[in-house]
Amino acid sequence: VEAVVAEGGFGVVYRAYHSGFRAPVAVKCLKVPQQLSASQETQFLEQFQAEAELLFHLSASIPTVVRPLHVDAMTLPDGRFVPFMVLEWLDGETLDSIAQRRKAEGLPPIPLRKLVRMLTPVARALERAHNFQGASGPLSIVHRDLKPENIFVANVAGEEVVKILDFGIGKAKSMASQVAGRASQGSAVAASFTPAYGAPEQWVPKRFGQTGPWTDVWGLALTMVEVLAGRTIID
Repeated sequence: VEAVVAEGGFGVVYRAYHSGFRAPVAVKCLKVPQQLSASQETQFLEQFQAEAELLFHLSASIPTVVRPLHVDAMTLPDGRFVPFMVLEWLDGETLDSIAQRRKAEGLPPIPLRKLVRMLTPVARALERAHNFQGASGPLSIVHRDLKPENIFVANVAGEEVVKILDFGIGKAKSMASQVAGRASQGSAVAASFTPAYGAPEQWVPKRFGQTGPWTDVWGLALTMVEVLAGRTIID
């Protein structure tokens, strides 16, 4: 492990060197509730591995989705249970970083035509994920946490390639809350998405129904509007 490259409420991402591949990789360690019993830890890891397996098949079929290389969990010397996923390393920056950098340099927001061209592969990838042919038949795989920080503009062999980050992590967040048996439904719901990008059905499922492909349509539309405006839309 070489350095911390990002940290959020639910995880820490490290840049690491993979001795087998002799190449850099990203290691995403999840922050999960620490009051889990041994059986709950096992249950969480099984569900997390199932999500990683789905992500592996998804990324193999859709190059726009970041590729996982390994999934497991470790117990730290102080007893903390830490599930982690090793992912392909990407050189570049998030859409959020690009927008912030342009603003800091006094440049106008990314023009509409360029943004549409940039995000078209994201829209196509979501369409395929929402209508994915799994081993046991058709599946609708929903991201549930689309935002500028989860869209990465990578430099691959001199070409600009857009990648979607954190597919399946939204579900893992929700899973962590459920396995831990959080007291109120509200905290479990709020923990599974980013508030500024949450769709109505994520806030009040009893009124607006369940999440689905439409949740990602909301996230992508809000991302586009925010990058075009050069500011946070829902504070």
